Amino acid sequence: MCLALNISELAFAGKNMVAAGDFAQLPPSTSGYSLYSHTVGTLLHKTNSVHLQRTAMGKALWHTFTTVVILTQNMRQQGASDDDIRFRQILNDLRYFACTTEQVDWMNARAAGRAPSQPHIYDKNVRHVSIITAWNAARDKMNELGAPSFARDTGQALHTFHSLDRWSSAAPDKANPSKRKRISSADVIRDSDEVGMAMQKVLWDVYPARTDHHPGKLALCIGMPVLIKHNEATEAGVTNGAEGHVIGWLAHSFGDGKETLDTLFVKLKLSATVVKVDGLPDNIVPVCAYVKSIEVQLPDDSKVRISRTQVPVVLNFGMTDYGSQGRSREYNPIDPAECRNHQSLYTCLSRGTSWSSTILVRPVPVAVAKGRISEQLRK
Repeated sequence: MCLALNISELAFAGKNMVAAGDFAQLPPSTSGYSLYSHTVGTLLHKTNSVHLQRTAMGKALWHTFTTVVILTQNMRQQGASDDDIRFRQILNDLRYFACTTEQVDWMNARAAGRAPSQPHIYDKNVRHVSIITAWNAARDKMNELGAPSFARDTGQALHTFHSLDRWSSAAPDKANPSKRKRISSADVIRDSDEVGMAMQKVLWDVYPARTDHHPGKLALCIGMPVLIKHNEATEAGVTNGAEGHVIGWLAHSFGDGKETLDTLFVKLKLSATVVKVDGLPDNIVPVCAYVKSIEVQLPDDSKVRISRTQVPVVLNFGMTDYGSQGRSREYNPIDPAECRNHQSLYTCLSRGTSWSSTILVRPVPVAVAKGRISEQLRK
């Protein structure tokens, strides 16, 4: 805002600002610090790194906010049943890492299983709903297993589309503080930017978690749930994290009979307004392939940098707790056994609109539901 208005001497260019957030949810996913962290002060020191100086400036800006409005009415879980009332109380206690053993046992009664009294993960209402997990690697495995299952259930064949990869000469972004501890990318002198077939097969098989979520292969069929991973058109709701399902595609062949996507047509799952694109039905948007310079972590943990042309989507049979933030889900299967702390568990559980539609893939560990909250967060 200071740059836009050319006013650098005033915070936020002297404009009044309103910020919304929830400290009970997850802290920054990068190496940055939370606003409530005691690690960072509000004073700059010339001996600090650029990262720490920027963090201190952010903390100082946060301290310029003078009014706090605490919203206490639950607008997502509004059921009136005894279970829903108890669910809301558990969420409130979980914000403070203060669940009881009895509450944990009560939650674990919703763990999926084969007994008649247990919820079933293969129920038609949740069978192909994305499962919330804490790890990108777990998400990628769920997507790998979910694609053939969806194709079998719908009586379709999977179409595999490959990316177009070339060696990239772009250097890693050393100004990005979140990547300052990375292992240097391999920078071998090459005669051309073409990737050999042996290496190409390796690159295609690397999971999206290791390719900056720009996948090497996409196994698709009509109706397949997908997650858009790029801000295509923010004004139309086609943003990073938007959910939808596949309606069709345009592709062309290359190499040894393989296909690569040019455009993927996606019907948006939730949209605040009706999205209209000329020549397409309502809420159906084209997602085009684009070139992105990415760093790929190979199976031996070495890293190479390539330019990858691919449609920016991943399958949506699993999503991370970070990716789930801000969503309301009618059916909410989660894997609490992977949660790293009470904030992760709270984020996963609070996506559901009712307790009866919440399913635990595995039981809730007591260690992430009850304990001593950090002094920084408590204050």
